[in-house]
Amino acid sequence: MNGIPCWPSEPFFDQLVEGDAIRQCVNGNLESWWSDWKPVATRTLQRGEDFDLVVLATSLGTIPYLCKELIARDATLAWENMCDTLQAIKTQGFQLWANRDVANFGWSRPRGILCGYVEPFDTWSDMSPLLPLESWLPADNVRQSAYFCNAYLDPLVEAPFSDATYRRDETADTSIEAVAEQQETKMYYSKGNYEAFACPRKPANIETKSAYLVGGGLASLAAASFLVRDGHMAGDRITILEASTIGGGALDGAGNAETGWLIRGGREMEDHFECLWDLYRSIPSLEIEGASVLDEF
Repeated sequence: MNGIPCWPSEPFFDQLVEGDAIRQCVNGNLESWWSDWKPVATRTLQRGEDFDLVVLATSLGTIPYLCKELIARDATLAWENMCDTLQAIKTQGFQLWANRDVANFGWSRPRGILCGYVEPFDTWSDMSPLLPLESWLPADNVRQSAYFCNAYLDPLVEAPFSDATYRRDETADTSIEAVAEQQETKMYYSKGNYEAFACPRKPANIETKSAYLVGGGLASLAAASFLVRDGHMAGDRITILEASTIGGGALDGAGNAETGWLIRGGREMEDHFECLWDLYRSIPSLEIEGASVLDEF
């Protein structure tokens, strides 16, 4: 594409002997197990004559079909156990082109990958540097290329390989989810946590309610703090369940001042952690009277 070698999105049918016939198939994708194109011949390759080594660079999901003889001959059952135990994960993705760059969408940081957005596409990446390699015209005014992806929870019962419409139906399902994603949600980059200035009303009958939080990590500790501050729930009505003898989850700490401290998980404290800073301002300092943890940071 534009002089750059790349893998085509579909076969060059004009280079195939029966390219026109393949093109007329319901599913002419020769890499798909659900293609309705029938093999025309089988050729056996001999080691030492046609090849020296084989590198099996393929998805785990294809091995039970490609390596039946190898799995059957393996007396250790290692291959069979691997195929029975490990599962392949389907993925899905879609790409958007916009007439505004990421800065005009409110993103002020360097480009990168953002995870933990919203389902069903919870990973976003700015792919705008590839725009000069694409075939857009100036009149198209394309300023941004955004890529979304995630694991795919298949709503369909996996069809037999004889059903050539299966992959088409899956693609249609992903397309519907992608459209719904754009219609129901909008990417939001806050300019400030103005919600922190709100004074939530006390919920009715909060005195009779209790909260049980599973896990003693940052999420549960933060939830408990917000329940006390914004939910008006008494601290003795909140129970945090933790299997470990040390609280904090991956942010636990161990060690001493002489030999050093160890923490299993770490976080980069960045400006856009607005909820965290809001939480810190509500937690009093243990060492400075009248100050908060935010003041200490």
